[in-house]
Amino acid sequence: MELIFLEHQVLHILNMIMKKWIYKKELENEGCPNVQKTLEKQFSRWFKKHITKLRYVDRQDINDELFALSCEPDLRVQIYSACLVNGVRFHTVDREKNRRTQNSGIMVEGTHDNQEIDFYGSLKETIELRYNADSSGDRTVVLFRCDWFDTHGKKFRMKEDGFFKSINHGSLLYKDDPFILATQATKVFYLLDTKYHEKWRVVQKFSHRHLWSVAENDNEDKPNAVVLSYQDDDCKGVHVQLTKGCLENDQPVSEGGFRVDASVVDDLRIQREAEGQQDELGDSEDETGWQYVSDNEGPTFPLEDDDDSDYE
Repeated sequence: MELIFLEHQVLHILNMIMKKWIYKKELENEGCPNVQKTLEKQFSRWFKKHITKLRYVDRQDINDELFALSCEPDLRVQIYSACLVNGVRFHTVDREKNRRTQNSGIMVEGTHDNQEIDFYGSLKETIELRYNADSSGDRTVVLFRCDWFDTHGKKFRMKEDGFFKSINHGSLLYKDDPFILATQATKVFYLLDTKYHEKWRVVQKFSHRHLWSVAENDNEDKPNAVVLSYQDDDCKGVHVQLTKGCLENDQPVSEGGFRVDASVVDDLRIQREAEGQQDELGDSEDETGWQYVSDNEGPTFPLEDDDDSDYE
């Protein structure tokens, strides 16, 4: 069962590059009766053989990252209950039980019946896959395993009045395709629908409160650009921090900061204080914090989590 579970994870990652390779055209030219099903079953093995041949037989320039991806990940995976993606905190449903804060709501863009739609769900697990690494550092891919709510069924169709979207948590879809890349996820909140009650929830999209995009300046003496990488399709340049839970042996990781003029800091502090006064929930329940993304930082680090209280 564990091997089947891992195969689904690997297949999801390979789906990101499947359209860029020739295997699908090969199957179509051979008259394969069910191209999509064959891709799901055989693409991983074909991809490994194809990349190995290109690298060692044809002597083509295949980079180490692509070759590591073709070799498939370590069978030993890491499971986490919390994750920071570019400063945005995500918790699993189990982790936030008995908490006042909500960080498990997930939205991702996708297609259904050849139409682009938004899928809504909740985070069940954060999974880290490790691939062959070299002296430059670890190669990891972080996946979210989610429960996806049925927003298309006759009884559960999404209700939208032009102002609010309300979805039903009583039925799930896509149970055989629960994975997304952590960097694909958009955070949402689910609020009790006072009109339909029961299992209906109003979707509230999350907005970044303490992250700013600063224009890039060519002058090296000026502050470096602070750019929010959000909803990127790949993990390059995206900062991800992971938390297993209340672990005593987790160690903090030192991270490089940015030099910012004092006047800029004062302006941001004033803006932050003004926002805090207007926030009905109060800053005590805001777990986003200040998080800046650096191109020099690695994609994945463990996150110290000695205090497993409601405030992190």
